[in-house]
Amino acid sequence: MRRRFFIISLFTLLAVGLLSQGAWMAPPYKLRSLINPPQKVDEVAKIKAYHDEIDAYAKAHPTAVRYFSDESTVNDAGVETSHWKEYRTRKELPELQTHASVWMKDGRVVATILSFKSDHTNSTDGYYYRADGTLAYTESHGYSVGLDPPFMQAKSYYSSNGKQLSSTMLCSLDDKKWTSCKKDSGWIQDSSEDKSKEQYMKTSDLPFFKMLAKGR
Repeated sequence: MRRRFFIISLFTLLAVGLLSQGAWMAPPYKLRSLINPPQKVDEVAKIKAYHDEIDAYAKAHPTAVRYFSDESTVNDAGVETSHWKEYRTRKELPELQTHASVWMKDGRVVATILSFKSDHTNSTDGYYYRADGTLAYTESHGYSVGLDPPFMQAKSYYSSNGKQLSSTMLCSLDDKKWTSCKKDSGWIQDSSEDKSKEQYMKTSDLPFFKMLAKGR
């Protein structure tokens, strides 16, 4: 099944400030643990600095991005199959499809933004990767008419061995006042699922990863 959250261009997010640390409309969020070991705090601080570094790189290198779209098909049995295709510009991306904007640096993926937008849904997921291909940071923004509350924003930090260092999810009724999402919120996954496990923990997990090696 297609994931609930999808993602728009990193450059677009940067333009509106969604991915910058100062753009959060909520007050400073609390880490899950009230007391964190100094080593964990230091590692999160380094990831925040890396996040800012990649954002600055994306702003300074607007042509370092590649665009993909998922032209999914569904067979008679209801099974969905993804068919990713690359496009030269963002303007060429088809509407009502999952889009991917991939930022490259020194031949490696450093950030990927997946997006989907419709009349009733507007969701994004951003993935920041280290030079070794491991996931460092994720950020999500979602809006859905069918969920209560309709607005969501979340961020998570990961160590190089895939361990989640900290995570937060905020919800809002009006996109202005943000509070921690309640357990009965439509944005909270089933409690039996492993919330600390992302789908794309490495760049090689990206569904279009092999296409990146072919060049434009």
